[in-house]
Amino acid sequence: MRFIFFLSIFCFIAVPSQAKDTQGQVCVYQGVMFSKLSLRQFNVLRKNGAKCRGEGTAIRSNNQTNSSKFKPRIQYTNYTDGSCKNSKKRVCINKKDYKYLCNKAKGATINLRRMAAVMYRHPYSTFIRSDGNFGSLRINFQKPNNCAVSFIISGMYKGSTKRQRISGRAATFVVTKSGEVLVHYISTS
Repeated sequence: MRFIFFLSIFCFIAVPSQAKDTQGQVCVYQGVMFSKLSLRQFNVLRKNGAKCRGEGTAIRSNNQTNSSKFKPRIQYTNYTDGSCKNSKKRVCINKKDYKYLCNKAKGATINLRRMAAVMYRHPYSTFIRSDGNFGSLRINFQKPNNCAVSFIISGMYKGSTKRQRISGRAATFVVTKSGEVLVHYISTS
């Protein structure tokens, strides 16, 4: 347990680093995608059961999109109030595409956790954003147009065991180069 807690801190703190020789390395661990990993981070995640791509390995997944209309590096967004605006990196999607992406989503980007942390004050927000363990990710479509997402952040905070459930409606999805669909942002009401 202590090692996984260290692994969580180690990987989340170091993800923003951009090493030229490791940009193609991506790992998915407990439903969270890690990218731009150093070789050391890549190896630690891979040894602990993460599904990784790069350095001759490949992420194997059954949830790859069959449709060529969903491209990597694009945020596919659906807001309930219809306020979405298209841009270079954002495409507003209809209810049919929203349902399709929700049903295909099996993981989450680091951004999901970071955005959830803004709802809390410092230093608890740091616990939510990076210090706690991410787990129990659930994604399911509910009629009429709701992709329900929930996850738990757990671990030690100021000497006490904490367990925080965070839930909301998926508003934005991204597709990886390998075709995996990930939840990128949730709106909480």
